[in-house]
Amino acid sequence: MMKKMIAIATSAAMLVSFSSEVGSVFASDIQNTNVAKNVLASRAVTTSTASVAPFELYGKDILNAYNDVFKMNRVHIKSITNNGGNYSSSSIDKAIDGDMNTHWETGKPNTATFTNEVIFKLDQATTLNRIVYAARQSSVTGKGFAQEFDIYGSDTDDGDNFALVSSGEYKGSTGSIVAIQFAPTTFKRIKFVFKKANQDWASAAEFSFYKEDAVSDKMKNLFTDATLSQVSTEYNTLDKLTALENEVKTHPLNAQFKADIENAKILIENHQLTSSTAKVSTLKGYGTDYDAAYGEAYRMPNSNVSKVTTNGGSYSGTKPEYMLDNLPNTHWETNRNNDANFTNEVVFELEQAEVLDRVAFLARDNRKGFPESFEIYASEMSKGDTFQLVSSGTASSTNDFMQFKFEPTKFKRIKFKFTKANIDRPFAAEFRFYKEDKVSEAVSGLFTDGTMSAVVPAYNSISKINELEKQAMTHPLYPIFKDSLDLAKKIVNGEVNMEGNIIEAEQHGDMKKHAQQNLRFGFGTNNQPTGLVAMPGQQINVYVDVDSNDKLPSLIFSQQEGSWSSWARGVQLRPGKNTITVPDIPKDGNYAHNVTKGGSVYIVNPYTAEEQGKAPIIRFEGLVNTPLMTKDTDPAKFKAALIAYKQKLDQDKADHPNVVDRQLIDVAEIASDRIIFTGTATEAYNRFITQDNNPMDTVTGYDVWISKVFELYGLDAHSISMIQSSFVRI
Repeated sequence: MMKKMIAIATSAAMLVSFSSEVGSVFASDIQNTNVAKNVLASRAVTTSTASVAPFELYGKDILNAYNDVFKMNRVHIKSITNNGGNYSSSSIDKAIDGDMNTHWETGKPNTATFTNEVIFKLDQATTLNRIVYAARQSSVTGKGFAQEFDIYGSDTDDGDNFALVSSGEYKGSTGSIVAIQFAPTTFKRIKFVFKKANQDWASAAEFSFYKEDAVSDKMKNLFTDATLSQVSTEYNTLDKLTALENEVKTHPLNAQFKADIENAKILIENHQLTSSTAKVSTLKGYGTDYDAAYGEAYRMPNSNVSKVTTNGGSYSGTKPEYMLDNLPNTHWETNRNNDANFTNEVVFELEQAEVLDRVAFLARDNRKGFPESFEIYASEMSKGDTFQLVSSGTASSTNDFMQFKFEPTKFKRIKFKFTKANIDRPFAAEFRFYKEDKVSEAVSGLFTDGTMSAVVPAYNSISKINELEKQAMTHPLYPIFKDSLDLAKKIVNGEVNMEGNIIEAEQHGDMKKHAQQNLRFGFGTNNQPTGLVAMPGQQINVYVDVDSNDKLPSLIFSQQEGSWSSWARGVQLRPGKNTITVPDIPKDGNYAHNVTKGGSVYIVNPYTAEEQGKAPIIRFEGLVNTPLMTKDTDPAKFKAALIAYKQKLDQDKADHPNVVDRQLIDVAEIASDRIIFTGTATEAYNRFITQDNNPMDTVTGYDVWISKVFELYGLDAHSISMIQSSFVRI
């Protein structure tokens, strides 16, 4: 029979790329085309380079169903022999016993003059195109793995009439279970040659043999490459995809194939997203009694997240799933810092696609790893490099649960990229995902800006606000919304006093840093007087309208009369409404006298317009106005305010003889470009009312004297020029 030399006539193109689980089953990256050949009919065979890839169906539920159709049953192997014997009790039959925990290992290593071979004799001629192989999996895992191999076929039960079918190599882990694919070939005997074995001692935990799977061969042509980002021309219409979908219905891997076809349909539809800047705010309702009810209505359940992956790994003791365990005291931490060549990403794969408009994030309790700059990507496909940018933004590190809002977008996968992380090392205590909440959006959009000082035209009447409130009454967060709705009504009715309570933050940059590092003297402050005072324990509202999400102003609460070493406390502000309990500043040994608690409030905004954009506008609610004189103040108005405040002080002293019981702070301030002078309103009354001095002379006079101080301080001409060209207060 073997004397007949029959040339192979039929050419079959083999695809070069296998991706996804299915592709891995059938081994990817076939490098050469080849023809189907029958060693029973001819010795004139054309060999090919085998493709080798991890056999990813191993251990999965679907494998048994797939094996029933495509795997050659072990009963068809009449015998298995090898030329190197076996080591100890590792007999050759263990290579086909169906148990990955047993293995064969040769008794003779590969050398320059000896190469291990294994021969399988079948009970009947069988056409195969894949071998699934694994080296020993127990103890010294991977020892003896066939890193380079040849596969031969024979059409007879006996004799040295083998023909080379395929050759290949695998450079991955020697512990891998791999699928080796070659052109469909009919075998009566199969010879597997260990051309190069790990540590030279050939081994096998298991050999399995598979028949051709034509449907899978079609499926591997679905996309143009492993990125799965483009559908091949063979299937680039809905009609073609529908036909393919009908063809795979009876295949054991139909569920996987159907998902891939759905992905292809999405690509053909070509949905293009337009990215936007995320709106950053605190997560409403978190930490309140309303959080659970709100989550029930608008939060995507974490159970819909089927898988979480990170490209930076996980630091010891932390896990990606900790980001979704609803426990703020657990966290995930990357195992690799951000650097110039690497950016940490987290990908959430969803069981069912969802339309979402918010990602919420909670940092670990020390703010480490907070995403100070971030990007959010969406993919409607279950796999592949098909992410599109949805939104990007910046935020200031905080322990608050923050939400990043964007336009409603359909997600099958969500990618969150830490483009800049606190200490360059991302951490995450919790992620949450929310659906669109139109009532909340309407309430949040009641006001023209973050100061919440004017109502938008759409709701600029009591009837319209009442109509919105009727919708809000059934919302889980209505108790929180009610404050905004009530405020809107008061503003429309003209019941809110805005005079003296809305202040634009200065944008002179970091004056303190400039003075100390550039001018080299120990003066400098970033405090901006407000003409407002607060007393410890008061609950006040501060409304902030600001463009930037990360360069935000803060407040300084002071103790008017107290210790030089303990006179101020800072509070960071956020865009929108900030409800603050004024901090107490305890006495210390440097000033233990009884005093009236409280003092002036200052804005701190150490940024320029280039850094921050539009200057922040801040509205204060619940504080007391005190006399403040600046170069922009009308002296007559300052005097009138001073007279009125002095009368209130006198009444307060009469009502509360004990200084610790008084309700007003005896303070007045004068602020120039160079100095903030804080004194008592009582003494200011004496100087400017009783003695009738002009307060503007004090404002300008201080600047003259401070300039003299700069000269006496020994500053050179360059430093003085820097002062004159910049805004510096001492």
